[in-house]
Amino acid sequence: PVWNVLEKTADYTVVAGAITGLGAYVDMDSVGAARTVTLPAISVCSSGQQVVVQRRGANNVTLTPNGSDTADGYSTLVLSVDKESVTLVRPLSGADWRVI
Repeated sequence: PVWNVLEKTADYTVVAGAITGLGAYVDMDSVGAARTVTLPAISVCSSGQQVVVQRRGANNVTLTPNGSDTADGYSTLVLSVDKESVTLVRPLSGADWRVI
């Protein structure tokens, strides 16, 4: 299995189909402006699927779970340091992405 590598330069919504193999890696360019990455609805993802988001640039990257989903209980996560990354995994049950 391999990662689906996605290089983005604008706000992006991760769709469940983009999470292949081990998961989706979103390389988010935030040089020109702050960016937002919206996670797929956890209900359409399989347990164990992962999404990794890494910030590249001077501006914040905000991760927003879909709808009422959360990420470790939070409605947003902010990557505030250049090259900072976060890995989220879909657990066996629930509507809460887990940060690992």
